[in-house]
Amino acid sequence: MCLVTSIVVACGGRSSESRRDSAAEIGKKYGMVPYLLRTNAFGLAGFTRLASRATNGELTIYIEGDGLAWLDRYTISKDPTPINPLALKLAARDPSKNIAYLARPCQFVDLAREINCHEGYWTDQRYSEDVVFSMNAAVSKLKARSGAVNLHLVGYSGGAAIAVLIASRRKDVLSIRTVAGNLDPVSLFKAKNVTPLYGSL
Repeated sequence: MCLVTSIVVACGGRSSESRRDSAAEIGKKYGMVPYLLRTNAFGLAGFTRLASRATNGELTIYIEGDGLAWLDRYTISKDPTPINPLALKLAARDPSKNIAYLARPCQFVDLAREINCHEGYWTDQRYSEDVVFSMNAAVSKLKARSGAVNLHLVGYSGGAAIAVLIASRRKDVLSIRTVAGNLDPVSLFKAKNVTPLYGSL
């Protein structure tokens, strides 16, 4: 079953490389510049489109969802990079002058180089302290890079939970917007009858 699933995923144009290439094409089409930010545990990938300095003192950061965490109900993905990076597509179309897109840990990166990436970080530890700390550090670096004073966070799916957890640690977040946000993981996983996120906040 696992072999069949792997073949189906590969034949469907969903290889890790093709997913990274697709994101790069989206970024290039909309004038966004790729980046890789080093944090305590992860190299976090993303794209920015920034004015020379934040003209209105604000930066909007889009946070990606959980991505391809599972191939099916029983098979964990080897690479959580999303097939359809919805948060990136939303960021690309945002007409604001200062936009950043922030992928989740282990998405859109070379996993052979990311020694801390293991499947726990896209399964039960997806909202762990390690993840939230690193994502928050990346947000601070993006803010400094843009020259912004305040932030707007936009989280898609599981990225919404990350956005809320980040905002709870900061005093510079003016707004939080969610798209299909998973804000109550306990209720969600009970409803879906799947294993709870024991390693998450």
